[in-house]
Amino acid sequence: MGFRAAFVLALAVGSGAGCQFAPSGDGGGGDDDGGGPDGGDDAAATDAASAGDAAVLPIDAAPPIDARPSCPADYAFGFGGSRYVRRAGPAGISDARNDCHNDLPGRTGLATFENPSDLDPVVASAGALGGDQLWVGARCNFTTFGCEGPTSWTWDSGAAIAGSLWVAGEPDNAFTELNALTLRSGGDWLLASTGDLFVTHPYVCECAE
Repeated sequence: MGFRAAFVLALAVGSGAGCQFAPSGDGGGGDDDGGGPDGGDDAAATDAASAGDAAVLPIDAAPPIDARPSCPADYAFGFGGSRYVRRAGPAGISDARNDCHNDLPGRTGLATFENPSDLDPVVASAGALGGDQLWVGARCNFTTFGCEGPTSWTWDSGAAIAGSLWVAGEPDNAFTELNALTLRSGGDWLLASTGDLFVTHPYVCECAE
């Protein structure tokens, strides 16, 4: 019986050792903890790499917003969405137009008054002197009927000039007076036509804010 017991014991020890061994090629082995191709550790590493790549992608900056240039500093008086300056000059009408236009092209020019009630307070507040005759941005659109009567005149913007802005009897001289200036009449600043292209005057420039 001693030999038989030893033999049985040997079989039992061999069976226990076999239960503790897992071949390296066993699909149910230690790789299940994420070490194999389908394991969690590899997936986490891939996600981390992707996140790292995303982190270094360049981010397009928003395009800079161009600030609207300010009106020139000497346009000190503001009224109705524009700023104005009286230039002592004196200058001929063409030089006055060019001077105003060149201050801030596209935004400045000889003053125009599409709202007729603006003319008197603007010209007065811009520093016009009582005896001034000032160029403003008014012109005759010459037709076969000439420039006599306000319907032939517009502001440089193309808008019609209100008949109420003209001195009584103006504009006149249908074929010779193609430009206009503002002068003091009856306590208000009003328009008169003029045909002397070589005479010089102060003028009022306008800048759209």
